[in-house]
Amino acid sequence: MDGRRTGRRWNWRPGYGLLVLPALLLALLLFVGPIGAVVRFSLFDPDFTLKNFDKFLAAPIYGRIILNTLTVAAIVTGLSALIGYPAAYVINRLTGPWKTLAVLLVVLPLWTSVLIRSYSWSVLLGAEGIVNTLQQALGLGDAPWKLLYRSETVFVAMTQILMPIMILTCLSAMGRIDGDLVRAARVFGAGPLRAFWRVFFPLSIGGLVNGTLLIFILSVGFFITPALVGGPKDILIANLIEQQINQLVNWGFGSALAVIVLVITLVAVGLMKLLNRDRYLDVAR
Repeated sequence: MDGRRTGRRWNWRPGYGLLVLPALLLALLLFVGPIGAVVRFSLFDPDFTLKNFDKFLAAPIYGRIILNTLTVAAIVTGLSALIGYPAAYVINRLTGPWKTLAVLLVVLPLWTSVLIRSYSWSVLLGAEGIVNTLQQALGLGDAPWKLLYRSETVFVAMTQILMPIMILTCLSAMGRIDGDLVRAARVFGAGPLRAFWRVFFPLSIGGLVNGTLLIFILSVGFFITPALVGGPKDILIANLIEQQINQLVNWGFGSALAVIVLVITLVAVGLMKLLNRDRYLDVAR
């Protein structure tokens, strides 16, 4: 049967390729084209050169910024997983209007821009913000607490901003799990914890892995939140790229930094996929 799956193979007619052509051209235009331009800026000035990458390797500060970026991304991803997966599990157990309300509360922050949500942390935690005003009113200290421009604030703010993505990704995987499988495990003598760990968790791990990948990739590219609530030591690679291109108009070095970040992200994502494909991703499918 043309265009239908038979066994594990597809019988494909050439005409069906025309249906994919518009999406392929759009991907080339919106993704491959800009990435190619960035690579070109990093390697040609106007002739072929590696001076931009040599500049990166010659100054240890850039390597430390890369390491700091990966550290922040890993911490935010870990916090999102530790909080987001249990939250998604609780929402998945809800029924009726309570579940609808819970999902709405998760989705609602996504309707607000990242800039506004990041700036709201400045309003909340500033020296004259809501938290310090309440602290002064309760007499908990003589001076305002220094809550802004700290690494811990960057972790909390980025986790709060990215958390809905983790919850929705995990919730999507959990919603496809047949509840009869868990009930069958209970019937055959498994306790609640054992039934969850041996049946439910392996089937939902695909959503957790995909959510982890999304959060990690987005965290590596964050620059608004660290710029607003972080201190000088919290500069990430995206902040450095923005500085090089928008402030110093150094397109060559900024593009080289972008290429390095792209390669590191692809390697990290590839390793994560490789480590999880054998068991968890196949089970989730």
